[in-house]
Amino acid sequence: MIENIRMLSQQLASPRFEHPKALVSWMGAIQAQDYPMSKWAVGSRL
Repeated sequence: MIENIRMLSQQLASPRFEHPKALVSWMGAIQAQDYPMSKWAVGSRL
């Protein structure tokens, strides 16, 4: 149950956004150690 809630809140299950700007604006920020991983984090949520 907690796993499902977290997947939904992190936009990993049933994503609602189609554009990176809207996703990052909704989340506030996405943390990553380097640029390729930040692109992966955004891409996996779109």
